[in-house]
Amino acid sequence: MNDLLRRPWVRTGLAFGLLAFFFHAPEMLGLRALHSRGAQALLMAGFYLVAHGTGRWLGFRGFDAYRLDLRPGWSRLLAATLALGLAAKALSLGAGLALGAYRMRPLEGRPSGSTLAFDLVAALVATFLPSAAEDILTRGLFVRLFRSGWRFIAFSSAVYLVNHIFRLAAGPGEWALLLAFGAAYATALWVTGSLWAAIGLHWGWNLANVLPLLFVDLQVAGRATSRGLSIAAHGVVALLFLLLRRRIRDAAQNASPAPR
Repeated sequence: MNDLLRRPWVRTGLAFGLLAFFFHAPEMLGLRALHSRGAQALLMAGFYLVAHGTGRWLGFRGFDAYRLDLRPGWSRLLAATLALGLAAKALSLGAGLALGAYRMRPLEGRPSGSTLAFDLVAALVATFLPSAAEDILTRGLFVRLFRSGWRFIAFSSAVYLVNHIFRLAAGPGEWALLLAFGAAYATALWVTGSLWAAIGLHWGWNLANVLPLLFVDLQVAGRATSRGLSIAAHGVVALLFLLLRRRIRDAAQNASPAPR
């Protein structure tokens, strides 16, 4: 039994089961069972505590088990990919408005400055925490088990798809969308060697879904076109990382401290 538990895939599978429970607990227990935003927030914080402990059980210092260490340049990587995620969604939204996939009109009441500031901070936190948690669960946990980037990207994308248990009933169009998202974020992780790249893209996209709602009433008028634009945007992002992988890796090596 002890020999079995030493096998990387077995330990990672057990870790995935534990983390998956705590990842889905905020929605399943906090919202659906308890109908409490406060409980949801506490359970999400609990995920990060469990993730840190699980990383140590896997033989690492904590979050570095998921390629989430604070190596030199991590904050610049996060900021750059956050901006890229925001830009990708903005371009997708602009194209969707031009094609009639979205309808937009001003809000009836203009929020006050203090209300808008609070909503902005809330949006930043509410989009970052679940995005980063999902990246830990579906990407960072598995990347160290693969030597082939393509196999990792395919596997991680499939895990990302299956992890969206409440969206699978939406059908093949939604599956294609989720696979495209998963492939783009996994590609960013593989090329950069850091989960911060995937988190930045994921966070930026999700944040850009929320920010317009603070200012306008935005409705989806063409679901198929909206999905197609989102898939295309993530395909372009993945291709961009692949084309620039040599420069990205050279920059990462230059940012690393010289060996002593």
